[in-house]
Amino acid sequence: MLGFAQLAKNTIKKLLIKNYKKMRTYKENTSLTDFEFWSGGKDFADNLTYSELTEVENHLEDIYPDGMTETQINDIFWFDDGWICEMLGLDIDEVYNR
Repeated sequence: MLGFAQLAKNTIKKLLIKNYKKMRTYKENTSLTDFEFWSGGKDFADNLTYSELTEVENHLEDIYPDGMTETQINDIFWFDDGWICEMLGLDIDEVYNR
C-alpha cells in the first residue's frame, strides 16, 4: 500500500503529464481573428478591430517565431492588455470603452 506522500506524488505526476499533452504549440494557420479566446482574453480581444488583431498577430509572430500555446496567446490578451495597447499605440481605457 502506498503512503500519502507517494500517492500525492503520483497524482501530481499524472496531472503534469496530462496538462503537458494539452499544451501543444499553436502553429496552425489560424489567424488571431479566428482564435477562440476565453475569459479575460476574450473580453479584451472582443474590443479590438480586425486590423488591430492582425497587427498584433504580426508582432507575436516576430517575437515567438516557434509558435505559442493557446494558453500563452490567451494569457497575453488577458494579462498583458496594456502591452498590446502600447504596441498598437492605443489607450487601454479607450479600447475597453468601445
